[in-house]
Amino acid sequence: MQKPYTENPILLKTNIISLNSLLQGVSPDTNLTFRYANIGDEVVYEQRGRGKNKFAKVESILRNNPYNPQCKHFADCGGCSAQHLEYPLQFTTKTSQIMEKFKTNFEFVPDLVPATRHYEYRNRMDFAVFPGFIGLRQAENFRRIIDVKKCEIQSNWANEELAQLRSLIFEEYPDLPLDRRTGEGYLKYITLRTNINGTDTITILTFTEEFQDCKLEKELISRILKFSSSNNIVFCYNRKQSEVSADGKFLVVRGKPYYTEEILDKKIQVPFNSFFQTNPKGFMPIIQFIQDILKENESSTLIDLFCGNGFFSILFGEKFQNLIGYDWVESSINTAIENLTRIYPDKRIIFEKKDLIQFKDIFSNTNAIPKDSILILDPPRNGIGIKLSEYILNSSIESILYVSCNPNSQLDDLKILSQNYEIESGLITDPYPQTPHLESVLFLKRKNREPV
Repeated sequence: MQKPYTENPILLKTNIISLNSLLQGVSPDTNLTFRYANIGDEVVYEQRGRGKNKFAKVESILRNNPYNPQCKHFADCGGCSAQHLEYPLQFTTKTSQIMEKFKTNFEFVPDLVPATRHYEYRNRMDFAVFPGFIGLRQAENFRRIIDVKKCEIQSNWANEELAQLRSLIFEEYPDLPLDRRTGEGYLKYITLRTNINGTDTITILTFTEEFQDCKLEKELISRILKFSSSNNIVFCYNRKQSEVSADGKFLVVRGKPYYTEEILDKKIQVPFNSFFQTNPKGFMPIIQFIQDILKENESSTLIDLFCGNGFFSILFGEKFQNLIGYDWVESSINTAIENLTRIYPDKRIIFEKKDLIQFKDIFSNTNAIPKDSILILDPPRNGIGIKLSEYILNSSIESILYVSCNPNSQLDDLKILSQNYEIESGLITDPYPQTPHLESVLFLKRKNREPV
């Protein structure tokens, strides 16, 4: 039972009896959830807001579990939310609810594949740079930066590179970081990326536009070439007010403006400013699932919706004569075309920019889609939406591989797609330990009736 603890402000106590799918603590006597709390913990908190806007400001947590987070910044840095939970408990908690929904709504139980590596798995991290600080945003406070000297979920190389850059900036160029209040300084972000084997790396420094071609830039280039161990170094420049990393005009300081990823013996060029899987090794169960499905299903055409840089078309394109891809980001489409024409010079490749969200001019000619086409979907967290779901529902497409970084939105889309498609198989895996996020993949086949 919650009870007053102190006065001015009024602090309350409660005990945590369970965890929700976001890995937050839940107490029996409040309608509140508590980040970083585990089962059995006693939480001291101040209740704020009213009605639906009610929330808890945690004062302290008395832990009843001896398991300790590996990172000293945990519960302050916003990067991880579950290091206080042993991994088996993390995985069970964040999959149990979604598994129940699949079973209840579709009488289907996906396979579960937990992570094998719980730390040092991310191949990209973006660190904000402020005067005296290089680090990550505070949990639930975008304006405050936690000075992070080591991030436990990024690679050893990235931590070593970060240490070298910290030393260079703070010891030799303390005025280089941008002061967001006064507008003085230039450097806003450091982005570190590496491939699946750690054999190719890229360091991206994001500056204000004013830094380009100035005298200090030339001096910094000569120094960073000595300090950085990265294969590739890129300076990029955007507006002073823009809080966006690795984007804008750019200068290649060393190597190339991309790094090379290698998956299933395919070499993929990943530009410095493009999206790529942040944990390719953790994503391999999905890749292997798709590979197995495609071995048993022949088709002439692969349709790759939300194709990005052409990731799936690159990996599996050898099985198809026609590769068709759509995405709304023009730079991603251009990168996909470049990669695909290099790897598959004899294939028919049609990759175009389309508005998949507003659903404007999605396909130039729907009748041109062969009936035996296999569709791969890999949408953003919100899913594919009603319009696209209905379009696919009434298309001639026989088979769908639906990859999702949010199984809940995937379930919403299935409520429509299940009218004409049924789930043949699928799995849920966890490329993102220490967070509530998951990835899933489903193989859908059209039911034995003609499209509406």
